[in-house]
Amino acid sequence: MELSPLKDATIQVLDRATLILDLVARNAPTFSGVVQQTGLSKTTVHNILASLEQLGLVVRDPQRRYAIGPRLIAWAEPVVRGDTLQHVAEQVVRHLSERIGETVHAAVLRDGQRLIIARVESTQTVAVSSRAVEHRRLYDGGSGPVLLAHLSHGELDEVIRQHGLPGQEWDGIDSREELEDALAHVRAGGLFFRKTGDGQAQLLSAPVLAPDGRCWAALCLSMPLSRYVGEHRERVAGELAQAARLMADELALALGERSGPSGQSPADRPLASSALRAEGTEPMH
Repeated sequence: MELSPLKDATIQVLDRATLILDLVARNAPTFSGVVQQTGLSKTTVHNILASLEQLGLVVRDPQRRYAIGPRLIAWAEPVVRGDTLQHVAEQVVRHLSERIGETVHAAVLRDGQRLIIARVESTQTVAVSSRAVEHRRLYDGGSGPVLLAHLSHGELDEVIRQHGLPGQEWDGIDSREELEDALAHVRAGGLFFRKTGDGQAQLLSAPVLAPDGRCWAALCLSMPLSRYVGEHRERVAGELAQAARLMADELALALGERSGPSGQSPADRPLASSALRAEGTEPMH
């Protein structure tokens, strides 16, 4: 089907606007630079740049150079933040698993659903599969209650709308009041401990908190209950709490929500995973 002349002209304008935005993102050009590098007429460039500027998609600096505007930055921010979160989570999960020898994963809450963004399986002969843990329902796992404990009332309403109340998935909780009490207990405790329903595995989770109290992610480890004893029991809890704090610090720096302890930029500061290697006990072998 052939396009009408109006639709064809609209697509041509969009193509040219995209060409200009690509150039602005790469070079921060002046008006003359845009004209020279695109080969478009001055009138066309002027009209497109004026529209883009009015829409907040480009801005001009004091040197009359064009740069990406606040609206485009706002559109890109969730993607950038998500990439940063996954990158940091992958490093922390990998190094924590190396240190304690257990299965570790990191989870986030997206639109009321738990999403695993990083996982490492234990290399020990007897281990708990993270995939078995992931397939548990939101209330039934280790990371779900930690993620829920830091939601606003409105966000919790949406979770209840999607998933209902926990019921037998979590201590027979069958009212909103009971759920809020249980989540307050999780929030106050810091670490969340629970056994799987079959009594074969122990789950431990810790929140990764933003400076304003939002929960960026939950860091969760799982192990056979037979190994959750003695010094190893104390050690894994301490290592998990430490890893969650270091992951939170790294994310705060990387996302620009907090300065480093000595004015360090994220590029100057070791990653949380490096700090995990430097502090505490040696990795298990």
